Amino acid sequence: MPSIKLITWNMKGDVPDSDISELFDKYYDFYVIGVQECENSILKSFFANSKKLWRQKVDMFISRQGPYSLVGESEQNAMLLQIFCKQSLVSQISCVHIQKITLGQYNLANKGAVSVSFCFNGVPLLFSNFHLFKAFEYYQTRVVEFQRYLQKFSREMCIHQQPNTHPLSRFRQAFLLGDFNMRVSCSREESDFKSFDQRRALDQMTNFQSLFNLRDISQIEFEPGYKMNLQGGYTQTCVPSWTDRILVADSNINNTIDDKLKTLKYSYCPICQKYHKYKLAKNNSVEMDQLQGDVYVDSQNIQMEATSYKSPMIIGSDHQPVIGIVEITGITKSLQLKMCSE
Repeated sequence: MPSIKLITWNMKGDVPDSDISELFDKYYDFYVIGVQECENSILKSFFANSKKLWRQKVDMFISRQGPYSLVGESEQNAMLLQIFCKQSLVSQISCVHIQKITLGQYNLANKGAVSVSFCFNGVPLLFSNFHLFKAFEYYQTRVVEFQRYLQKFSREMCIHQQPNTHPLSRFRQAFLLGDFNMRVSCSREESDFKSFDQRRALDQMTNFQSLFNLRDISQIEFEPGYKMNLQGGYTQTCVPSWTDRILVADSNINNTIDDKLKTLKYSYCPICQKYHKYKLAKNNSVEMDQLQGDVYVDSQNIQMEATSYKSPMIIGSDHQPVIGIVEITGITKSLQLKMCSE
């Protein structure tokens, strides 16, 4: 039952001097850290995109929790996604894949997504860090950007999208974190007189999630984390909004299997394009070349539960970081598991 701490933070082109110990407070199985505008602005990152100071800071805090290993990291322009796991779990990880997708105008990397996917005990997991187009009035631009992400993602992962299925559903769990720049649909003057629930009802993310079959890892109960001033209050320049989020796309694969394979436990891996073999039935005579198409047998009853979803007050950016802690149950380790069957 792995525990995962997910962190997303738009750092506004800096590495704040503030105490960030709240981001690294426990010995979780995995730390997933996605940052935007890290150490340098988007424009500056086209010419100088070093993230050395932030990496050093993360390494220092991670090492305080215990022995961790870097599963993988993906970097593009001012974005960085890092995934760490307990060293004791490294042997259970396979099929690590790094991906970068540009979504800016003229295919520039000023906006985009970086991803790390891997299998944990044969279960494919995806983590993507986003930074979409800004400003309240460009909601439709953000929709188009995400549509392009799905198209590019499917093409680069060689995933053939079946009718009425989500490309990300090929992963048993897909976590999408980052600055999606979704705004509250009202004027600043109106927002000052609205309750928490009234503002949440006007969140652009609601329609976005419905359109793409996504959801927050848990219902938002924290105050909007953008746009903040250095005193910890909201600026007067825009409507306070929940721009920074941690979303999930649950697997909705329709399990289909040929009668000859009902005695087997196989799962198609969208990362390595092979089949994971969990346990063979006795006297098995089915050859691997008979495994074709979209055969998928879910040999594990996997569920995700969020135990925390919050936005701590950390001064140093006009965005507050957002933290999510989830536990995935049902992933079991079998002595007969072969990570990638040829």
